[in-house]
Amino acid sequence: LYDDQRAVAYTSPENHVVTKFDKLNEYRASQGWYGSLTSNIFKILYLTIAYEDMYSDVDSNRSIWGNISLEKSMIPKLNRAEIRYMQKDFKQISKLHFKGENAHIDGVVGYNLSPNTELVLNYSVQYLDVNNNGIIKGEDETITSMSMGVEFRF
Repeated sequence: LYDDQRAVAYTSPENHVVTKFDKLNEYRASQGWYGSLTSNIFKILYLTIAYEDMYSDVDSNRSIWGNISLEKSMIPKLNRAEIRYMQKDFKQISKLHFKGENAHIDGVVGYNLSPNTELVLNYSVQYLDVNNNGIIKGEDETITSMSMGVEFRF
């Protein structure tokens, strides 16, 4: 998401780009807390759940994050297999929707082709509330991508 959200281009009154770094002076330092819980389920799956609540005089930012990964030794030559879910900037945890604004799901599977080469499959879903009605519905509010590649380690 960093590449998608790190800068915003404005076309009027003049063409210019505003980065997140440019806007830092507008914000005061925030405080808060972060907690996470990790569990090993039968030495097969690893589950991590995290919650963050950051607040300042002006704003409050809450984020939730989860990760499930498969033990690599379960499948020969498997280097990684995991699914992650993240949602940031929601108002109340009681009103949290799985397909909410700023929710993101991604998964990755890595298979060793050789000691320094890995075949990687990535899958990603991002939800955006384009019409600002508070409901994520339709293809225009769901961005899905899939990629496959080879990673070389030197």
